[in-house]
Amino acid sequence: MSLNDREDIKKQTFDRIQATISAKERKKRLLNGSILFFVLSISVSLIIFYLRSNDFSPKQAEHIYADITAGDITISGSKPVPLTAWRNSGDKPFKVSKKNNMLIIEQTESSVSQFDDVVLRVGVGGFYKVLLKDGTTVFLNSNSELSYKGNFLENRVVKLKGEAFFEASHKEQYGKKQKLVVLTEGQRISVLGTKFNVLSRGKVEEAVLTEGRIALRSTKSGKNASLSPGERAVLNEQGAISKTIAITEDYTSWKDGNLYYENKSLSYILSDLANIYPIHFDANKVPKRNFTLFLKRDRPFSEILDLIKKSGNMDINLEGHKIVFQNSF
Repeated sequence: MSLNDREDIKKQTFDRIQATISAKERKKRLLNGSILFFVLSISVSLIIFYLRSNDFSPKQAEHIYADITAGDITISGSKPVPLTAWRNSGDKPFKVSKKNNMLIIEQTESSVSQFDDVVLRVGVGGFYKVLLKDGTTVFLNSNSELSYKGNFLENRVVKLKGEAFFEASHKEQYGKKQKLVVLTEGQRISVLGTKFNVLSRGKVEEAVLTEGRIALRSTKSGKNASLSPGERAVLNEQGAISKTIAITEDYTSWKDGNLYYENKSLSYILSDLANIYPIHFDANKVPKRNFTLFLKRDRPFSEILDLIKKSGNMDINLEGHKIVFQNSF
């Protein structure tokens, strides 16, 4: 064999060895790369799972709605029955149903005796339309209470805590016109057939007449006043009565599901809204600002708060059910 042939065989052998080594090296690199890719994939998946399980994104405020069913019925001191658990039947004094974003409570023939005390308590957010047996309709606002005796048809007297709008029916008994009497902590209102709004909450005692005529007496001072349509009576803590001309819609729009505040302080607005929505706040930290707002009570409170924030260019947040003011003015 010639020298050249030997050199060719050596070269071919060397090339095959190199090719084998290169192939093994490539396989090793591919295997290591696959392992690295697998480990990275698992790591990324675990990171994504952790981030999703522990959501670090800013939490949006919970949507808080007014619960129109909030409240209960009590008969003669018995255990209050929540209206959410109420079941209509022939032996109960009311038939309960829902319509147009309010609870309809219709007084019926029942086993309630003339000596029984009937109490309708409206919780925060509750909104009732009560149809009494004499034909009177009573709109009960949130955080209010209406009570009367079982012999209501013979003795048309109701007691009110909170706010209500009355559409009093005309009624006669033994050939004589029978008055409807509304008692609050500070007022005694007598009517025959008329429409009016009554507010008795905290230190506030007032009445606004939209139709007909009412006679009003202060239970503290004994002073009397009569109202004509478009008039508003306000009683102070001593029982003195002052009358003014009023835009009645400002005081009665709530019965149609509307909330209207004209040039009212933010503190007043939030205090009123706290009767409708389960919210709370530090009254000492409320900015001293006035607003004119027209709101719908079927909207979530977060939308109402956003409207206040934008219209007043204010930094207010809702943390759970608490209103937090970042800056005071």
